[in-house]
Amino acid sequence: MKAALGLFILISLMSISGCSSVTGDDLSELQSPNALVKKEAIQRISQRQPFSFPFVDTLASGTNEKRAVTIMVELMESGKESKEIELSILEALGRLGRSTEIPCFPLIGKLKDEDRQIRLQAVESLGKARCREALPALVQLLKDDKSKYCVIWALGELGDTRAIPALNPLLESDDQYARYNARRALAKIGTNKVEATSTTRGALDFSRIAFEKYQGIMLSLFKRIRGLKSTWLARPAFGLCQLDVD
Repeated sequence: MKAALGLFILISLMSISGCSSVTGDDLSELQSPNALVKKEAIQRISQRQPFSFPFVDTLASGTNEKRAVTIMVELMESGKESKEIELSILEALGRLGRSTEIPCFPLIGKLKDEDRQIRLQAVESLGKARCREALPALVQLLKDDKSKYCVIWALGELGDTRAIPALNPLLESDDQYARYNARRALAKIGTNKVEATSTTRGALDFSRIAFEKYQGIMLSLFKRIRGLKSTWLARPAFGLCQLDVD
C-alpha cells in the first residue's frame, strides 16, 4: 500500500513540476560551436528513457525537452549545419516525437531535400513521431521508387485510414517487397484504433488501482484517528463513486 501511495504521489508531483530529463548543460552543449559536442548532446537528449506508462511520460515532458526541440529545429533550418548534424537532429526528433510534441512541418520540408539520405531520415522520423500532417507529402513521395519502401512503412506508422487508397494499389504491384510492406502497413492501420483503445484502458486501469490504494490508506487512517465505526467505513470515502472501466 505504501509503495502504491508513493507512486501515486510521484506521478502527481511530476505532472505539476513538469520534471525533465534534459538539463541546462544539455541545452548549452546543444548550441556549442564544437560540432562533436553538439552531436553528442543531440544523441544524449534523444536517448532519454521513457516511463513504463505512456501517459506518465507525457506528463513528465518538461520545458527543457520542449526547449531542446525548438533549438534543434532552429539549427536544422539555419542551413549552417553539416549533413551529419542534420541527420542526427532528424533522428533525434523522430525519437522524441514518441513522448514529446514536436513540430512536424520542418520535417515535412526535408522530404524535398536534394540529399536522398536526408529525405529518407525525414520519412523515418515522421513515421516514428506519427506526424499525420505529413500524410499528403508522404503519399506524393510514393512515386519515388528509391524511397518507396520507407514511405510505405511510415504510412503504416501514422495509422491514418486516409492512407488506405494510396496503399491498396500496391497490393497488386509486381514488386514483391512493395506488396509485402503494403500488407503490413494496412494491417497496422487496421489495428491502430484497437491499440489506442487498449492504451487508454490501461491508463484508466492504472489510475483506478492507484486511487483505490490511496482510498484504502485514507480510510484506515481515519479509522485510527477518529475511531469511526466499521459500518460507516463500508461507505465510499468522500462520497466518490468507483471508476467503472468496461
